[in-house]
Amino acid sequence: SFFLRKKKIHAQTKIKAEKLLFHDWTFERRIKKFKPEPPRKILNKGERYAPGDLVESYAHFPTWYPATVRRANANGSYALEFDNGECAEAVAPKCIRYRIS
Repeated sequence: SFFLRKKKIHAQTKIKAEKLLFHDWTFERRIKKFKPEPPRKILNKGERYAPGDLVESYAHFPTWYPATVRRANANGSYALEFDNGECAEAVAPKCIRYRIS
């Protein structure tokens, strides 16, 4: 049967599981060992972003995208202007981080 042949072929391969990079569930954890994230400024409790701060946000994009803080709103959100010219008027602080300097 197809499945028995597939199992036999798989058993004959000499690939070790620890050598696989993208086909294992521990990759997310292991990537930090050989590709650490560079240090970035972090907001302390009670601090707010100031107008003109260079930040990144994923509020309107599927990934972190560079932006500049235009103003801090009274409700705790921020108005951002992205580097592509788009603006967002109410971005939650959890969707914002400082850029790597």
